Amino acid sequence: MPLKLNKIAASDSEEHKSTINGINEDITGIIYALQFQDITSQKLEHANRILTAIHDKFSALFDSLEEVKSNSDFGSRIIAVMDPKEEVEKRQQVSAEFDKKTVDRIRTSSISQDDIDSLFD
Repeated sequence: MPLKLNKIAASDSEEHKSTINGINEDITGIIYALQFQDITSQKLEHANRILTAIHDKFSALFDSLEEVKSNSDFGSRIIAVMDPKEEVEKRQQVSAEFDKKTVDRIRTSSISQDDIDSLFD
């Protein structure tokens, strides 16, 4: 308990001591909740950076496969052997669907404090 609250609790009635102890418990609970939220947001941010890097690499891979196929006869043959039924439009559609599914919804939409608070209710 903070020093000032200790002094007040020591010099006051039992009812006030009980109220002060309750306030102290509430403050401690708030501090723990803030620490939890901070740690959780740090972990989510770290996971987001990793997932963003993976997304970027897969997107680059899809784009580079198309370049390899279109830029060389050898590349066209490799792609044809790997996936003979896949056509350019289908690969572009798959790439577009991948981008749509992996869009960063946190940074492209607004999230209010009420939205975050509702996660803890």
